[in-house]
Amino acid sequence: MTDQAPTRVVLHSLLSGKPRRAAVFTWHPGRDVSLEIIDAEAGRLAQAYYDRGVPLDSDDPGQDRLVQRHEGAAFMKALVARPPGGYLRLVDESEASGA
Repeated sequence: MTDQAPTRVVLHSLLSGKPRRAAVFTWHPGRDVSLEIIDAEAGRLAQAYYDRGVPLDSDDPGQDRLVQRHEGAAFMKALVARPPGGYLRLVDESEASGA
């Protein structure tokens, strides 16, 4: 497993029975995380994470916190660490580097 942070995380909605893109988070070192909402209804979770932060659960109950988008790599890692929801999935779709 790599410790490298994802550069593109996609929120997929499964409401229609097959996965479809609802939102895309993009990050490159030295830049802010950006968010593109594709489906306004299904993308509400992505917007909430973007605006308020991603919950980061810790084994130490006093250490739970929200990771903010300005934290770049930590924010993107926190997105893919979220457990899958019923009809929404956050998926690392980063392109492999080293072209």
